[in-house]
Amino acid sequence: MRIGSSIVPGISALGVTAVLLAGCSKPQVETYIIPPMPPRLKAPDHWREVATSATMSSEKQRFEIELALEEGNATALATLTVLPGKGDMTREEYLRINVNRWRRQLGMDKLAEEESLDDHISPVVGMSEATRLVDVNGTLIEPPFLPSRTVGVLVPRVNALWVYKLSGHPEVVGQERDEFIQLLPGWR
Repeated sequence: MRIGSSIVPGISALGVTAVLLAGCSKPQVETYIIPPMPPRLKAPDHWREVATSATMSSEKQRFEIELALEEGNATALATLTVLPGKGDMTREEYLRINVNRWRRQLGMDKLAEEESLDDHISPVVGMSEATRLVDVNGTLIEPPFLPSRTVGVLVPRVNALWVYKLSGHPEVVGQERDEFIQLLPGWR
């Protein structure tokens, strides 16, 4: 039997197509998880928004708070940062890392492994059950080496950790602490 010249190229093309399709038998699906972006906060009038930044893994909204004190003006900074979750860590391990980071920034020792984290954190009224508050006082370990206070609120979410932080001059943080905490349920 003789195969015509027009059939051979057709069979060759069919063979090449079959080989190409054989490598594509299973579609590849890639999944990317991006933390939800929080809505903008309407802050008190004496809080001034200083910067907002967004990257693929973090959203940060920042407010500077300046108050006149007896000895002059002092400032604090209120921020919301959304961090990607740590799937390979327990909630307590992730909380401990953040508590220790803030303690180190203020010249304090990190918590000992056997030390209970619950002695240094507390729940926050009006927030989810997993929300925890940290309040630390110390001295900045970087210039200008001034006394400082940090009130941090950690909110674990699915595949993200929302970190609210008020830090700066201890007197300003002390005066703004309650208002800061009251804003949190709407700043999410």
